Amino acid sequence: MKKYRSTFIIALVCALVGGIAYAAPQMPPKVPRLSGFSARPLQATQCEPIVVSFAVTNAGTSTIYSQPPYSGSTYNMYQSMSDKMLLPQADRYMVAVTLNGGNDGYPFRWGFRGYLASGRTTIIAGQIAFPTTGNYTLNAVLMKGNRVVSAGSTKTTLVQVAACDPQPLGNPVHVPPVNYYYNGVGGATPLDAYMVNGRLLVQLQPFVSSINSNMAYTNGSYIITTGPNQVILYPNSPYMSYNAYGSQLPISTYMINGYAYVSPRYLSPYLGLDMYWDPYTWTLWFQNPYSYGYGYGYDFGFNYGFGGYPYGNYGYRGPYGNRDPRFGWGY
Repeated sequence: MKKYRSTFIIALVCALVGGIAYAAPQMPPKVPRLSGFSARPLQATQCEPIVVSFAVTNAGTSTIYSQPPYSGSTYNMYQSMSDKMLLPQADRYMVAVTLNGGNDGYPFRWGFRGYLASGRTTIIAGQIAFPTTGNYTLNAVLMKGNRVVSAGSTKTTLVQVAACDPQPLGNPVHVPPVNYYYNGVGGATPLDAYMVNGRLLVQLQPFVSSINSNMAYTNGSYIITTGPNQVILYPNSPYMSYNAYGSQLPISTYMINGYAYVSPRYLSPYLGLDMYWDPYTWTLWFQNPYSYGYGYGYDFGFNYGFGGYPYGNYGYRGPYGNRDPRFGWGY
């Protein structure tokens, strides 16, 4: 009898322990986490930047803050946050992408404006231009300063980049000069412009001067120097060089009446610029990511809207932070 009683007690204890273990699974830590990540297109070309989008959920108990460069900023694959003259702050959260498992130091980083309260989710987007063909594994993480947080929520996607097929040379049509703003300051003289195949071209030399960069014509090529970067363009050719890496643009460098004209849309990422084209006011906006101004407007459904350049960050417009349907690369 004692033997059966002992066996019953042992079985009961095991059942209770097992039940307790089953009823109390390991809960994830209550910290901010990367809750979503996507890249598009997954099969891209050198001619078009890849758009990366992130969802950050603040599952912690306190409000978190971020820093620039903000959502919408553009990198190319040989750039990093430090190339934009920015350093991570130890107490600020940013999303980041690495191409080799973090060994590159997570060079591509974006932040959100304002703050993110506990229990809220925000969307961050950016662009990466790939001047070199190949297959790239993009690992996305959430970082606090230089430390990866919630490492278990790392998101991964594979992107294939092929050589682009440049558009054939078309007949340029002279259009009215284009107004421009650089880091929020209007240019004194509008840029001479043409339209080719529905795309805007501006005269190269004034364009380079308008963004405080230098250009030289040497051995039949245009050498543009802006900060640590060097871009080489060739007349009537889509091919280019970026910091000694060969690449190509979807639109050739046009020669019109002896002057070179380029597409600001496709060239801007290589010059470290975010660009927004407003066809309604016939105005180009160029911005160095490290010079964004601050300004916030309240928006329904989000903690903050977007303010600053020119009415918001990289084409987000409107006094209340609403996204303008005209947002995009423009012409």
